[in-house]
Amino acid sequence: MNQFLVTVDINMSFAAAANGLTVGLNGPTHLTGNPTFDASLPGSWLVDLSHVDLSRVQINGRTVDGALLPSPFTPNGDRPEGPAWYAMPTVQYAVELGFDVAPTEAYVRTRTGRYLDPWYKRLRDAYIATMADLGVTTSMVGQEFLEAMARSKQTDPTMALLATGIKATAKGGIGKLRQRSRG
Repeated sequence: MNQFLVTVDINMSFAAAANGLTVGLNGPTHLTGNPTFDASLPGSWLVDLSHVDLSRVQINGRTVDGALLPSPFTPNGDRPEGPAWYAMPTVQYAVELGFDVAPTEAYVRTRTGRYLDPWYKRLRDAYIATMADLGVTTSMVGQEFLEAMARSKQTDPTMALLATGIKATAKGGIGKLRQRSRG
């Protein structure tokens, strides 16, 4: 029905998503003897996902053919071949797609928490205050909000730079946690 989709990234959704991430707060516990997969335990799970056939994915009770898409379970997009170590969200994704998982062992964190919560709250509060200084408040909706956003960068270029810096801090901070070794 609609030919285009337009989005505006204004609410630090990347940081908010990271804020909800539950991370392990203690050392890893080694589970052996075919442990039952538990999505509440972050860690690495040794599981064989070679049986995952994306041509028969179940979404909302409907079969969807995802065979033309790369596999989300390997770095190169090929179908997995045998057991491999997967992070908990990857195994959970296979479960959400409707596939059975049977781990043979795992290294998990049994104590978890929202470690990034204080970090996120400071950045969120700074961003909201900076945007308010630029004339964009949390009570605005619809056209009023869009017009205020359009004016915000011209209102005070220095404050606009600060808002950009706050967002970059959120994205860069989380990005550094995902960054791999550089040599």
